[in-house]
Amino acid sequence: MKQSLLATLLFCILGVGLTGRRTDEGVPSLIRQDGISSNDLQLRESGSIPVKIENRNGVFRLTRNGEKYFVRGAVGQDYLDRLAAYGGNSIRISASRDILDKAGSMHLTALVNLPVHGERDGMDYNDSASVRIQREKVIDIVQRLKDHPAVLMWALGNEMEFVRPEITQYNTKVWEAVNALAEEIHRIDPDHPVMTVLGSVSRELIGNIIRLSPSLDLLGVNAYGDLKKVPGWLRAFGW
Repeated sequence: MKQSLLATLLFCILGVGLTGRRTDEGVPSLIRQDGISSNDLQLRESGSIPVKIENRNGVFRLTRNGEKYFVRGAVGQDYLDRLAAYGGNSIRISASRDILDKAGSMHLTALVNLPVHGERDGMDYNDSASVRIQREKVIDIVQRLKDHPAVLMWALGNEMEFVRPEITQYNTKVWEAVNALAEEIHRIDPDHPVMTVLGSVSRELIGNIIRLSPSLDLLGVNAYGDLKKVPGWLRAFGW
């Protein structure tokens, strides 16, 4: 059984003014004349930080650099200073070195969305050429960003089980493509777990992923009103 990542992705904008930048120890960072802080300089030089999912007697936990890491996250790239001030430690973003630099300078990590498209976006998983082109683009991004210290995990696509109204059933080859990408990412970047994100949960869907995407490390589920029900559903469906 693997572990599921369940998170309520909320970000509240409050009227709080912030001044200065502080380190985890509460000490202001030093700003050089060129505008680069001592924290930023250390970040740029530190390189990849290993992230693992550990299974200890059936209890899963996330570690970063060997230490337990509990995600307190939000989606997006704005108001990161407020997120950090409110106790957040991670964000979900598109693949961007600039955003990773900004997040890392505030001691935030990032779940990096990789551009794996669903059929509702026009992707045809029966077209081997399209699948190959998408794979090459994704792997190029991972090669370029994998050593950034702010990277926490990779997310392959988002809610790819959803299709356009005129399509009655999605193409399960999507999970074969996801698995091939996960295998290749593990080969070139063993430091960061790989996941995909669903927008629904059903016995058939989870069964397809277990069968066709065994190389995924964890599973994300976008859930709102049914959030508390998702763990039970996943256990019942064999995840």
